[in-house]
Amino acid sequence: MYEGIRKIRTGFQPRTTMCKNKQGIIVGEEKEVLEVWAIHFKELLNPNGITTTSEEINYFGQENNIIAPTLQDTLGIIRNVKNNRAPGEDSITSELIKYGGRKLWNRIYQLIKTIWETEQMP
Repeated sequence: MYEGIRKIRTGFQPRTTMCKNKQGIIVGEEKEVLEVWAIHFKELLNPNGITTTSEEINYFGQENNIIAPTLQDTLGIIRNVKNNRAPGEDSITSELIKYGGRKLWNRIYQLIKTIWETEQMP
């Protein structure tokens, strides 16, 4: 029944952690291999020689073309929330919001609108 499965050998395993550096020389030391890969990906990901470090942070201005969410957007999202999901840290289930009624939905929309306008959590 298992004729097609080969037995796993536990003897000699060939070393496969080698690669060629830029000069075409095979390197096998772990540190050298890591250096070769670091150089390779630095060149691959930064084709113009421009490198960024983790300390560099790019700041962008406000995105002026984003329209504020509407009540219809909010109601559509509430309507499409899936049932029978675990509640978050606040212990509020999706069904509670989904079947909370128009008054709750309006309050949620007002909260979203306030956060959108002030860009802060109340």
